[in-house]
Amino acid sequence: MGNLSEKTVQNLKIETVEQYVRVVSSFERRHVAQWFFRGHGRREFRLVPTLFRVVEHNPMSNVGAIEAYLMDCFKQEAPAYLASPPPSDDELGWLTIAQHYGVPTRLLDWSTNPLIALYFAAVGHPDHAGDVWCIGAHSTHNCLAESTHSDQRSTVRNSGLIVFPRHLSPRVTNQSGCFTNHRTDKPADESDWEDYCRFTRIAIPAEQKKQVLSDLYDLGIHGTFIWPDLGGLAERLRYEVTVQHDRRTGDTG
Repeated sequence: MGNLSEKTVQNLKIETVEQYVRVVSSFERRHVAQWFFRGHGRREFRLVPTLFRVVEHNPMSNVGAIEAYLMDCFKQEAPAYLASPPPSDDELGWLTIAQHYGVPTRLLDWSTNPLIALYFAAVGHPDHAGDVWCIGAHSTHNCLAESTHSDQRSTVRNSGLIVFPRHLSPRVTNQSGCFTNHRTDKPADESDWEDYCRFTRIAIPAEQKKQVLSDLYDLGIHGTFIWPDLGGLAERLRYEVTVQHDRRTGDTG
Protein backbone atom coordinates (compact mmCIF):
# COMPACT_ATOMS: atom_id res chain seq x y z
CA MET A 1 0.00 0.00 0.00
CA GLY A 2 2.97 2.30 0.50
CA ASN A 3 3.31 5.46 2.56
CA LEU A 4 0.14 7.33 1.73
CA SER A 5 1.11 10.33 3.85
CA GLU A 6 3.84 11.41 1.44
CA LYS A 7 2.77 14.59 -0.38
CA THR A 8 4.87 14.12 -3.51
CA VAL A 9 3.07 15.90 -6.35
CA GLN A 10 2.83 13.96 -9.58
CA ASN A 11 3.11 16.36 -12.53
CA LEU A 12 1.43 15.42 -15.80
CA LYS A 13 0.56 17.23 -19.04
CA ILE A 14 -2.33 16.92 -21.49
CA GLU A 15 -3.15 18.63 -24.78
CA THR A 16 -6.65 17.30 -25.52
CA VAL A 17 -9.79 16.43 -23.62
CA GLU A 18 -9.37 12.85 -24.78
CA GLN A 19 -5.92 12.67 -23.18
CA TYR A 20 -7.26 14.26 -20.02
CA VAL A 21 -10.06 11.71 -19.68
CA ARG A 22 -7.58 8.86 -20.19
CA VAL A 23 -5.29 10.28 -17.50
CA VAL A 24 -8.07 10.78 -14.94
CA SER A 25 -9.53 7.36 -15.71
CA SER A 26 -6.16 5.80 -14.95
CA PHE A 27 -5.94 7.26 -11.43
CA GLU A 28 -5.48 4.84 -8.56
CA ARG A 29 -8.87 4.02 -7.04
CA ARG A 30 -8.24 1.11 -4.72
CA HIS A 31 -6.31 2.85 -1.95
CA VAL A 32 -7.84 6.24 -2.80
CA ALA A 33 -11.50 6.59 -1.87
CA GLN A 34 -12.29 9.52 -4.18
CA TRP A 35 -10.59 12.14 -6.34
CA PHE A 36 -11.39 15.86 -6.28
CA PHE A 37 -10.50 18.40 -8.94
CA ARG A 38 -9.81 22.14 -9.16
CA GLY A 39 -8.90 24.14 -12.26
CA HIS A 40 -6.57 27.16 -12.37
CA GLY A 41 -6.29 29.42 -15.42
CA ARG A 42 -2.65 30.12 -14.53
CA ARG A 43 -0.19 27.58 -13.17
CA GLU A 44 1.31 30.02 -10.69
CA PHE A 45 -1.99 30.16 -8.76
CA ARG A 46 -1.73 28.30 -5.45
CA LEU A 47 -4.21 26.26 -3.45
CA VAL A 48 -4.99 29.09 -1.04
CA PRO A 49 -8.52 30.46 -0.30
CA THR A 50 -9.30 34.10 -1.07
CA LEU A 51 -9.62 35.06 2.61
CA PHE A 52 -5.91 34.52 3.18
CA ARG A 53 -5.02 36.36 -0.02
CA VAL A 54 -7.04 39.36 1.19
CA VAL A 55 -5.12 39.38 4.46
CA GLU A 56 -1.83 39.60 2.55
CA HIS A 57 -2.95 43.02 1.28
CA ASN A 58 -4.44 44.18 4.58
CA PRO A 59 -1.61 44.05 7.15
CA MET A 60 -3.58 46.05 9.72
CA SER A 61 -6.03 43.19 10.33
CA ASN A 62 -5.78 39.49 11.07
CA VAL A 63 -7.67 36.60 9.48
CA GLY A 64 -10.17 36.28 12.31
CA ALA A 65 -11.08 39.97 12.31
CA ILE A 66 -11.55 40.15 8.54
CA GLU A 67 -13.54 36.92 8.46
CA ALA A 68 -15.82 38.07 11.30
CA TYR A 69 -16.43 41.42 9.61
CA LEU A 70 -17.22 39.88 6.22
CA MET A 71 -19.58 37.21 7.54
CA ASP A 72 -21.35 39.49 10.03
CA CYS A 73 -22.07 42.01 7.26
CA PHE A 74 -23.06 39.32 4.78
CA LYS A 75 -25.46 37.58 7.18
CA GLN A 76 -26.99 40.95 8.09
CA GLU A 77 -27.55 42.24 4.56
CA ALA A 78 -27.85 39.17 2.31
CA PRO A 79 -31.34 37.98 3.43
CA ALA A 80 -32.89 40.88 1.48
CA TYR A 81 -31.64 39.20 -1.71
CA LEU A 82 -32.30 35.56 -0.79
CA ALA A 83 -35.62 33.83 -1.27
CA SER A 84 -34.80 31.30 1.45
CA PRO A 85 -31.78 32.24 3.60
CA PRO A 86 -30.17 29.55 5.78
CA PRO A 87 -30.85 29.50 9.52
CA SER A 88 -28.67 31.93 11.44
CA ASP A 89 -26.71 29.07 13.04
CA ASP A 90 -25.98 27.28 9.73
CA GLU A 91 -22.41 28.50 9.39
CA LEU A 92 -21.58 26.20 6.47
CA GLY A 93 -24.72 27.28 4.65
CA TRP A 94 -23.80 30.94 5.00
CA LEU A 95 -20.19 30.28 4.03
CA THR A 96 -21.37 28.38 0.94
CA ILE A 97 -23.56 31.26 -0.23
CA ALA A 98 -20.87 33.83 0.55
CA GLN A 99 -18.28 31.82 -1.39
CA HIS A 100 -20.73 31.39 -4.24
CA TYR A 101 -21.15 35.15 -4.63
CA GLY A 102 -17.47 35.99 -4.29
CA VAL A 103 -17.07 36.95 -0.64
CA PRO A 104 -13.56 35.99 0.53
CA THR A 105 -13.82 32.91 2.77
CA ARG A 106 -11.57 30.18 4.09
CA LEU A 107 -13.24 27.70 1.72
CA LEU A 108 -11.56 26.55 -1.49
CA ASP A 109 -13.77 25.29 -4.32
CA TRP A 110 -13.35 21.75 -5.68
CA SER A 111 -15.45 19.47 -7.85
CA THR A 112 -16.04 15.75 -8.03
CA ASN A 113 -16.39 16.21 -11.81
CA PRO A 114 -13.00 16.39 -13.58
CA LEU A 115 -14.50 18.07 -16.66
CA ILE A 116 -15.71 21.00 -14.57
CA ALA A 117 -12.17 21.58 -13.30
CA LEU A 118 -10.79 21.32 -16.83
CA TYR A 119 -13.23 24.01 -17.98
CA PHE A 120 -12.03 26.44 -15.31
CA ALA A 121 -8.41 25.66 -16.18
CA ALA A 122 -9.03 26.49 -19.85
CA VAL A 123 -11.58 29.31 -19.80
CA GLY A 124 -9.42 32.14 -18.47
CA HIS A 125 -5.99 33.64 -19.13
CA PRO A 126 -5.62 32.43 -22.75
CA ASP A 127 -1.96 33.45 -22.93
CA HIS A 128 -0.97 31.37 -19.89
CA ALA A 129 -0.75 27.67 -19.24
CA GLY A 130 -3.38 26.38 -16.84
CA ASP A 131 -3.60 23.32 -14.67
CA VAL A 132 -5.96 20.99 -12.87
CA TRP A 133 -5.11 20.03 -9.32
CA CYS A 134 -6.30 16.59 -8.23
CA ILE A 135 -6.46 15.38 -4.63
CA GLY A 136 -6.97 11.72 -3.84
CA ALA A 137 -8.53 11.12 -0.43
CA HIS A 138 -7.21 8.18 1.59
CA SER A 139 -9.43 5.11 1.84
CA THR A 140 -10.19 3.14 5.00
CA HIS A 141 -12.11 0.20 3.50
CA ASN A 142 -12.16 0.96 -0.21
CA CYS A 143 -9.44 -1.65 -0.75
CA LEU A 144 -12.01 -4.42 -0.55
CA ALA A 145 -13.18 -5.74 -3.90
CA GLU A 146 -16.81 -5.67 -2.73
CA SER A 147 -16.77 -2.00 -1.73
CA THR A 148 -19.38 0.26 -3.32
CA HIS A 149 -19.66 3.93 -4.20
CA SER A 150 -21.45 4.52 -0.91
CA ASP A 151 -18.50 2.97 0.94
CA GLN A 152 -16.27 5.33 -0.96
CA ARG A 153 -18.34 8.38 -0.12
CA SER A 154 -18.74 7.53 3.56
CA THR A 155 -14.97 7.34 3.88
CA VAL A 156 -14.54 10.83 2.46
CA ARG A 157 -17.50 12.41 4.23
CA ASN A 158 -16.11 11.26 7.57
CA SER A 159 -12.65 12.68 6.85
CA GLY A 160 -13.57 16.23 7.91
CA LEU A 161 -11.45 18.10 5.39
CA ILE A 162 -13.70 17.82 2.34
CA VAL A 163 -16.93 19.73 2.98
CA PHE A 164 -20.06 18.80 1.05
CA PRO A 165 -22.44 21.78 1.25
CA ARG A 166 -26.20 21.80 0.98
CA HIS A 167 -27.21 22.53 -2.59
CA LEU A 168 -28.47 26.04 -1.92
CA SER A 169 -27.77 27.06 -5.54
CA PRO A 170 -28.07 25.24 -8.90
CA ARG A 171 -24.44 26.22 -9.48
CA VAL A 172 -23.33 23.96 -6.63
CA THR A 173 -25.34 21.10 -8.15
CA ASN A 174 -24.16 21.51 -11.75
CA GLN A 175 -20.55 22.04 -10.75
CA SER A 176 -20.60 19.00 -8.41
CA GLY A 177 -19.24 21.42 -5.87
CA CYS A 178 -17.47 20.76 -2.59
CA PHE A 179 -14.83 22.58 -0.54
CA THR A 180 -11.72 22.20 1.49
CA ASN A 181 -11.87 24.20 4.73
CA HIS A 182 -8.53 25.87 5.47
CA ARG A 183 -7.21 26.93 8.87
CA THR A 184 -3.94 28.48 7.73
CA ASP A 185 -2.57 30.31 4.71
CA LYS A 186 -0.29 27.41 3.79
CA PRO A 187 -1.15 26.02 0.30
CA ALA A 188 -2.96 22.69 0.40
CA ASP A 189 -0.17 20.85 -1.40
CA GLU A 190 2.26 22.00 1.31
CA SER A 191 -0.03 21.30 4.26
CA ASP A 192 0.14 18.31 6.59
CA TRP A 193 -3.22 16.84 5.68
CA GLU A 194 -3.19 13.32 7.02
CA ASP A 195 -6.47 12.43 5.30
CA TYR A 196 -5.10 13.23 1.84
CA CYS A 197 -2.55 11.00 0.29
CA ARG A 198 -2.19 11.84 -3.41
CA PHE A 199 -1.62 15.14 -5.20
CA THR A 200 -1.56 15.22 -9.00
CA ARG A 201 -1.16 18.34 -11.11
CA ILE A 202 -2.14 18.26 -14.79
CA ALA A 203 -0.81 21.05 -17.03
CA ILE A 204 -2.74 22.44 -20.03
CA PRO A 205 -0.58 24.45 -22.46
CA ALA A 206 -1.87 27.92 -23.33
CA GLU A 207 -2.02 27.11 -27.04
CA GLN A 208 -4.35 24.15 -26.38
CA LYS A 209 -6.91 25.97 -24.23
CA LYS A 210 -9.07 27.09 -27.16
CA GLN A 211 -9.45 23.57 -28.53
CA VAL A 212 -10.06 22.14 -25.07
CA LEU A 213 -12.93 24.59 -24.57
CA SER A 214 -14.35 23.72 -27.98
CA ASP A 215 -14.31 20.00 -27.19
CA LEU A 216 -15.85 20.61 -23.77
CA TYR A 217 -18.59 22.65 -25.44
CA ASP A 218 -19.39 19.65 -27.65
CA LEU A 219 -19.67 17.56 -24.47
CA GLY A 220 -22.14 20.01 -22.90
CA ILE A 221 -19.66 21.65 -20.54
CA HIS A 222 -20.15 25.37 -21.24
CA GLY A 223 -21.35 28.56 -19.60
CA THR A 224 -25.03 27.58 -19.38
CA PHE A 225 -24.16 24.32 -17.63
CA ILE A 226 -21.48 25.76 -15.35
CA TRP A 227 -23.64 28.72 -14.31
CA PRO A 228 -27.32 27.69 -14.75
CA ASP A 229 -28.69 31.22 -14.74
CA LEU A 230 -28.89 34.24 -17.04
CA GLY A 231 -25.21 34.99 -16.52
CA GLY A 232 -24.28 31.51 -17.69
CA LEU A 233 -26.60 31.77 -20.68
CA ALA A 234 -24.97 35.05 -21.66
CA GLU A 235 -21.51 33.50 -21.28
CA ARG A 236 -22.43 30.64 -23.64
CA LEU A 237 -23.99 32.94 -26.21
CA ARG A 238 -20.91 35.19 -26.21
CA TYR A 239 -18.77 32.12 -26.77
CA GLU A 240 -20.92 30.92 -29.67
CA VAL A 241 -20.68 34.18 -31.63
CA THR A 242 -17.09 35.22 -30.88
CA VAL A 243 -14.91 32.10 -30.80
CA GLN A 244 -13.93 30.28 -33.97
CA HIS A 245 -13.26 26.57 -33.61
CA ASP A 246 -11.21 23.99 -35.46
CA ARG A 247 -13.20 22.46 -38.36
CA ARG A 248 -11.63 19.02 -38.16
CA THR A 249 -12.25 16.50 -40.94
CA GLY A 250 -12.59 13.54 -38.60
CA ASP A 251 -9.86 11.60 -40.35
CA THR A 252 -8.30 9.01 -38.05
CA GLY A 253 -5.61 7.71 -40.36
